[in-house]
Amino acid sequence: SKLGLLQLQATLAENGIDTVAALRAVTEDELKNDMGLKFGHARLLRKAISGDDSGGSGGGQISRPRVHASFSAKMESWLLDAVHAAVDRAGMEWTSGHTAQKDGWFEVWSGKARQADYIVVLFTPEYKGRFTEALWKEAQCVHELHAKGTAVYIFDSQAYSPSDVAINLLDGVKSMGSFSEW
Repeated sequence: SKLGLLQLQATLAENGIDTVAALRAVTEDELKNDMGLKFGHARLLRKAISGDDSGGSGGGQISRPRVHASFSAKMESWLLDAVHAAVDRAGMEWTSGHTAQKDGWFEVWSGKARQADYIVVLFTPEYKGRFTEALWKEAQCVHELHAKGTAVYIFDSQAYSPSDVAINLLDGVKSMGSFSEW
């Protein structure tokens, strides 16, 4: 399962949570504080079970936390792919793609950023060495969203690995890297 529910099954069973109805009755705070689930796991679990309130056997859309990114188009594609895979491993939705800066690109990019739960700035040597007008516009938007409480990860490829992104997302960490140095 995408949420890794099998690894949570023992903890839930130990706490008497053995039906969907019982799971729906538990709050996110109870999952974290009383049962010791990590923030990211508790949040994903609550979102997954709230996706179908009909009590039936499915039909509800599972809403996953969204992760949007700012990156230089000149960055190494393997690294972008690895960070994307880390977001997938954390059970979250990657909303970024190269927009080629055609008409309306910034409206598309910033619209997705405003809907994101997390923003990852891929602060690679290519980003640092080629800070274009497009990256400047994205940076201004990221600063605005950060001030409003959106979680922002400054992924310095010389200090972090894509696995650090996955671990921090699963743990619900609200920031990673040096926002001030970015």
